[in-house]
Amino acid sequence: MMNIRDFDETLTKSAYAASNFLLKEEKDKTPAQKCRTILDAAENFYQVRQYKPAEIYFLDAKLSYEAEGLTNNINYSKVSADLGLLYATMGRYNSAEYYSSEALSIREQTLGKNSKAYASSLNNLAVLYQKTARFNESEKYFDEALKVVQEQLGAESQEYAIVLNNQAILFSEIGRTEQAVSKLNTAIAILDKLKKKVVRNQVSFQSNPRVAVSANRKTYRSRSHLFEVGKDVGQQRSLLCRSIK
Repeated sequence: MMNIRDFDETLTKSAYAASNFLLKEEKDKTPAQKCRTILDAAENFYQVRQYKPAEIYFLDAKLSYEAEGLTNNINYSKVSADLGLLYATMGRYNSAEYYSSEALSIREQTLGKNSKAYASSLNNLAVLYQKTARFNESEKYFDEALKVVQEQLGAESQEYAIVLNNQAILFSEIGRTEQAVSKLNTAIAILDKLKKKVVRNQVSFQSNPRVAVSANRKTYRSRSHLFEVGKDVGQQRSLLCRSIK
């Protein structure tokens, strides 16, 4: 039978072995993997709404990518995009615009204007401009996002429905009710056809309440949605500000 001393020694040895394993695992990582680990930590903090540590880790991840010369890595633009969304959530709109615009510029240079990542940045900036009452710019960016998403994913994709939903909210806010209802009905039809629902993903951005769009004695409730790319261009990851319900 193991006594207390033996048990304590076993725990100590196990902890030491685990520590060595983690250190070795970290040592064996490539620079890109180490940067990604910091980014993952930032997103985990955001998931539990720990915004200050999330900000610290996002900024650390950005500096790490730059120090390693990895500014062409897809996740470098993702850090900037994530910072934009984080600051928008915190109500720090000047910082949100700075990093969201930076992400758009980086993605244009590294991935091109016809990429899904570029479309996601257009969408996110459009939502930000809507929040800050820059409605003409918001509409322009939604139109551009819709064009790219249609070309890359099709007019019956979930992402296309998301942008339509967001544009419907913009139109409802500026009094263009008929257009708002038309856009929203189209978005709902697409989602119904896909038999999908937009739900919270790993990184959830909570903010404004639902926006009601009323017409023809019917009330449609929708939420604007911010989406992002995942670990690579082919994997779609959603970063929700407000979601289609």
